[in-house]
Amino acid sequence: MAIVNRSVLLALLLVSTHAVANTITPAPHGLVEPSPATQTGRWLQVQREGNQASQHIQVSTAAEQELSSQRWLDSYSHSIPDLYEQGAEGKADN
Repeated sequence: MAIVNRSVLLALLLVSTHAVANTITPAPHGLVEPSPATQTGRWLQVQREGNQASQHIQVSTAAEQELSSQRWLDSYSHSIPDLYEQGAEGKADN
């Protein structure tokens, strides 16, 4: 009896899932909804499509990689303040 109840419940679940799946309309271009025609939207579209990407492979030298890694490591030596002062933007206390 328990097997029959499970089978009936599974069948109902599958039918309801199929019915719900058929009521959802997919986005016109896959998962991404069309964005409004804003400058930011256009820049994001250019980035997403990648057709404006450079054909030149960009590489960095070992020295550049070392400097980049050192800068990243140095960023951990500065503590993040609990609060930021209003109006203190752009000022550095060194």
